[in-house]
Amino acid sequence: MDKLPINFKIGILKGLIDTDGCVSKEKATGRYKVQYFSTSKDMCFQFKSIVEELGLNCGVYSIKPHEKTSPSGKKFISKEYYSTYLLKRDVLSLIDIVKPIKAKKYGLVV
Repeated sequence: MDKLPINFKIGILKGLIDTDGCVSKEKATGRYKVQYFSTSKDMCFQFKSIVEELGLNCGVYSIKPHEKTSPSGKKFISKEYYSTYLLKRDVLSLIDIVKPIKAKKYGLVV
């Protein structure tokens, strides 16, 4: 992935955020958040690598399997999955660079 043009990598980030990611605003603080979720550890670390190539900071953590309840009320055990998150100081910079569609909800992308 190192040889790909940066604009292509930005497009990858946009697609990942707009499919399996989220842009949200914390009610308590008013701060914006960008996260990407996947059951693929490798995919999350590739996301992190591209973000860091842009000079921004992010991290990855895992969510261990746990019991969940489906909308129909059936209980099941989730798979382990990973969350890639931006540090708060870099969220708006990433949104400005990537322009994810999910950020339009907050008026952050025109």
